[in-house]
Amino acid sequence: MMKKLTIAATVYLAALFLASEALADTSYKVAMTSSGSGGWGAIRYQTSTGQSWFVKNGVLIEVLERSVPPKGNYQVTMSATQKGWGAVRIENHSGKMWYIKDRMWQPLLTASEQ
Repeated sequence: MMKKLTIAATVYLAALFLASEALADTSYKVAMTSSGSGGWGAIRYQTSTGQSWFVKNGVLIEVLERSVPPKGNYQVTMSATQKGWGAVRIENHSGKMWYIKDRMWQPLLTASEQ
């Protein structure tokens, strides 16, 4: 009897883990800032993939990628600039970073990677 409960508990915990992983893949966050031009900027991003969209005239526009970033734990930070706003993205496990230029995430390289 005890063995059946242990197997059932293991199956239940495995199902909970898989469900939490599925939910993690659909977790979105928003970064927002005022802009130097008196307006504001916002980016919606998926925390597990880094996929991102910025707001322009009330429409979400996808930020393009040079290559598909690996799954991870992403965070986006924004700041006002003289011309509007700027944004950087970091993958928290590896420390890899990108910045937005011309509607595309550009990788930030260390001096030894250049």
